[in-house]
Amino acid sequence: MIDSLILYRVFGSRMCEKEMIKDKSDIVKFNLENNGDENIGLFITSSKLEVNDGSQWLLNEGMLLDYGNDDTIEPGESGEFLQVYTLEKEQYDKIWKDKPFEIEFGPIKNDDTKDISKGKKASFTLPE
Repeated sequence: MIDSLILYRVFGSRMCEKEMIKDKSDIVKFNLENNGDENIGLFITSSKLEVNDGSQWLLNEGMLLDYGNDDTIEPGESGEFLQVYTLEKEQYDKIWKDKPFEIEFGPIKNDDTKDISKGKKASFTLPE
């Protein structure tokens, strides 16, 4: 049921609270430095959030952001990359709340959807 879906915001340390997206401070934010020679396509690059000790995962909800096909981080530049995940409140309260969250980021793609990270992904655990 869609009424039971809640968006949670996650900051540098894991802090979740019931909120609807109001501005960019309510979204997972990555700071990317493009040391490559191709643009990083923000619309096409994705991530997933692993919960329940890795037995469940959620893909980022790219349609909840306003990135377009032309939004990129150019070579030699740094920029902000935002991601949104939807969590079902009952599962969060009963199962996920006291367990670590892990984010798997990538592969990184250019603005032509080509994988410029050669399949590599970065994973890290959000602090509780």
